[in-house]
Amino acid sequence: MITIGDVLKETIPYATQTILKKNGIDISEKMTDEPLFDVVSVIGFSAEGLGGALGVAVEKTVIEKVYSKGEMALSDEWIGEVVKQLLGRLKNTLLDYGIVFEVAIPMVLHGLHLRMNVENSKMNHFGFDSGCGRVGVWIDGNWDLKQALALVEEENHAEPEGQLVMF
Repeated sequence: MITIGDVLKETIPYATQTILKKNGIDISEKMTDEPLFDVVSVIGFSAEGLGGALGVAVEKTVIEKVYSKGEMALSDEWIGEVVKQLLGRLKNTLLDYGIVFEVAIPMVLHGLHLRMNVENSKMNHFGFDSGCGRVGVWIDGNWDLKQALALVEEENHAEPEGQLVMF
């Protein structure tokens, strides 16, 4: 039996590692301590009877690894795209279980020493270390993380990543 919580724990770390590696950032799945983040991108999602938000938070040094000082204006687009791609991968995984949801436009927030409240029992938090700073990912939804999922017929599954779909 697989649950929503299982899908999150399998999908989010792998997808985060894959997306960030394509941007030159290698991460490990262990955060040494609770960081204070500088930039956060949040994206909402909703479906019938289901909704929530996914967030990606980074220290400024992570963004500096991807962008030089002269290109920093592009960093908001970058972290917004990271959170959008991460939610897209989760969306494709949940589609295999018949869960279809809509995605909102990501928002980017800047601050000093942003901290996530991960005490919420419905929130899953994933922390990562890299050679250039720490990354936090969380997903919060109005769901039962222990809810059992059943695969739908294969013709209703998402196409494998990278496949071209012609309409």
